[in-house]
Amino acid sequence: AVNGALDATETTITLTNVTNFATCGGVVTIEDEDISYSGVSGKDLTGVVRGINGTTAATHADGKAAKQPAKPARFRQRPVGKNHDVVGKGETIELDEVKNVVTLLGGASLQQQQDTVYGEIIVYDLRSGKLRVRGNSNSVTQTILAPKTPSGASSVKSSSATTTRARIVVRPDTLDRKPVNTAEDAPVSSYVIIGPSVAYAQPSVDSLAIGQFSPNTPIVVHSRAEDWVRVIPPSGALRLWVHGKYLTKTAGHSSVQANGIRIRTKPSTDPTSVVVGFLNQGDQVNIIDQRGLWSAIDLPMKVPAWVLADKIRAAATSK
Repeated sequence: AVNGALDATETTITLTNVTNFATCGGVVTIEDEDISYSGVSGKDLTGVVRGINGTTAATHADGKAAKQPAKPARFRQRPVGKNHDVVGKGETIELDEVKNVVTLLGGASLQQQQDTVYGEIIVYDLRSGKLRVRGNSNSVTQTILAPKTPSGASSVKSSSATTTRARIVVRPDTLDRKPVNTAEDAPVSSYVIIGPSVAYAQPSVDSLAIGQFSPNTPIVVHSRAEDWVRVIPPSGALRLWVHGKYLTKTAGHSSVQANGIRIRTKPSTDPTSVVVGFLNQGDQVNIIDQRGLWSAIDLPMKVPAWVLADKIRAAATSK
């Protein structure tokens, strides 16, 4: 509950209890007003933006309930070459396994260290790390950034605006990144496979082997677990197989037409063709080869590929 009356301009809100309030920020509802906040200090919600999601900033009497929305879906990924995770939240999270894009929908937020973005919809590219954020015609899209100063230190600034158009948000650490001669959606790879490396379904050599990477395969690190890394390979680097009769080809990809379709290591049903996962109706895949009735597909995001961390090295950079 609110500890003390609030006017319509307060940007710090004191509560009687902050248990279960996310310290990295979120959304709280007081009476008919939705409010976003960027952090918790003691019993205070800080970095407050009033009247989001089409609601209106208003006064609230002492003791009014401060309600949180239903527990959001969460997304976590460690960017390539970084030592911190990207954490996303939303009422709904959609994953495009062909384009490797995550879309956070409804009261969405995405945090990278001290940088936090709020919006009605956040689209995050798993490979390039680029973001697109937009609000609806009534909502506030807020960006809280910690840009680099000339001395290399970070200072926190915040801005908010009401918008009816999509907004492009650029991470501060990309401002001094040189462009590369690749398509915008091409993977940004900081690592390569050192030698022939088996890819496992879990971070353990006792788990299912789903394939093998060739030496010098460029990869993107998705996440880490002790001595292991989950990797995203480029198209064609690791192929799996599904029966073609369950796929319908459309422009740029193919859609699955049934549930429980087996993903196999070989184009057959004999015992040496191991099932590594399943596809369901509506899933999209990228076909890279055809062998008879079988279609070779790129590794779907729902099938993790783990390699030992000592099997990768930083890619050489041109000067």
